[in-house]
Amino acid sequence: MDKDEEIKELKKQISVLEKQLSEYKEVLEQYRRMLFVKKTEKTEYVNPLQMNLFNENFEETPNEAKEVIVKSHKKQISRTGKRKLDLSRYPHEEVHHSLEAADCVCDECHEKLQKIASKFVRHEVIVIPEQIKVIDHYQDVYKCQHCRNNFPIKLKKAKMPRSLLSHSPLASPSVIAHIAAMKFFYKLPLYRQEFWGKFHGIDLPRSQTSHWMIKVFAEQCEPLYKYLRKQLMKSRYIHIDETPYNTIESKKNKTFYWVMAAGKHEKRQLAIYYHHDGREQATAIKLLTGFKGAVQTDGYAAYNFIDKTKHLGCLAHVRRKFVTASEVSLMKNSKAVSSRIVQQFDEITFLDNQGAKLKEEARKQRRQEIILPKMKAIFEEIKKMVVAPKTALHRAQQYALNQESRIINTLKEGYYELTNNRAERVVKESVMGRKNWEFSATFEGAKANAVALTLVMTAKLNHLNPETYLYRILKKLTEVDILTDNVLEELMPWNMKSSFSKHELLY
Repeated sequence: MDKDEEIKELKKQISVLEKQLSEYKEVLEQYRRMLFVKKTEKTEYVNPLQMNLFNENFEETPNEAKEVIVKSHKKQISRTGKRKLDLSRYPHEEVHHSLEAADCVCDECHEKLQKIASKFVRHEVIVIPEQIKVIDHYQDVYKCQHCRNNFPIKLKKAKMPRSLLSHSPLASPSVIAHIAAMKFFYKLPLYRQEFWGKFHGIDLPRSQTSHWMIKVFAEQCEPLYKYLRKQLMKSRYIHIDETPYNTIESKKNKTFYWVMAAGKHEKRQLAIYYHHDGREQATAIKLLTGFKGAVQTDGYAAYNFIDKTKHLGCLAHVRRKFVTASEVSLMKNSKAVSSRIVQQFDEITFLDNQGAKLKEEARKQRRQEIILPKMKAIFEEIKKMVVAPKTALHRAQQYALNQESRIINTLKEGYYELTNNRAERVVKESVMGRKNWEFSATFEGAKANAVALTLVMTAKLNHLNPETYLYRILKKLTEVDILTDNVLEELMPWNMKSSFSKHELLY
């Protein structure tokens, strides 16, 4: 081979290498975008009956002149850029700015001016810093004056509420409710609350407050927790999910919080957190024993024991697999197919949301007539796809086909939801807290967290101020000796809601 041919061969090899390098750079750039840009699963779904003004790829249609008769009407123009603020829930105090003394005279004749009106100018919201006060309890003692000569002298004492924790004047229902709300609602861990105590001149070491949480929530509130679980078991439909947790006492690397929440359309809104050191099927069976309604889960195999006719899947999880495939696939055809499936699922969600305000039976009928045929058509298309094995699109296809019957089940009733997002939102409460307080030292501490999170989240689902709700529960514990079913029913948030004032409601 002469030199010219060698040079030509080398140039060909260089050309091939440059092409491969270009492809590698493109793949690297895709992964870089996935790592560092803001991630979202949302895609822009445009109603086919509505033109997207921001879509550049549209065909212009010739304008046709038509006469349209429009009824005259009045339109109230609202100011743009300002959000309406509802201040009616707060107490109002009027402050009148008046002219005083020498200022309240006429500039011409110097006679005294007479007030004729007050003009409203603006609102001003005032924040009143929290206050701490001490209540000194005295127990009045009585005796009968007519029996004063009798022996022994009989005395009668007024009934007193017991202390929430013996020999702890600080551990009042108010203080415990505040600490618990700060930790489980505002996600402020106990070690940071030490500074809050120091600011107010109170010693609140985390060892003491964590002991309070266990004594109050893991022990005294356990009957209320069990009663809430019984109420959840009466629901027609629940969501369930689980998330890892770190418990130092456990021999395993991870323990788990299992979460169950009532469906959005259930009359009694509540969420239950349950702590366990495993994620095995036995725990799921234990949690769902006695439940006769429908259960919505993700694709985790531990839930496969649930009756197939009442086991609902999650459309968001199926869609998520195709979103991932559209992002990581290297072949343009795979990207296009994945994106098309995602758009079709978005259309399903859009159509279902249009019937959200209908009554349950009407929503069920609409789903059966409009959405079910479209859903079956999508899965039929997924089934017919010919995909290379061990690719993201292949994994999405297999996952979708495994979940097909469960996704179809979500359309059987009007009160079912297409996704398990409700459970994931409830799980998120513990996840955000976990990022702050990081772990529990003991199983009792993790159990206390589960009970407190249950009460806080249940209050939130019923639009009650969690701190106020916790205070009323703990105060009731000091007033009764036995938590009977009647007392526990009184403590349910849906029964207490009518006694909450406007400013004690979340929204």
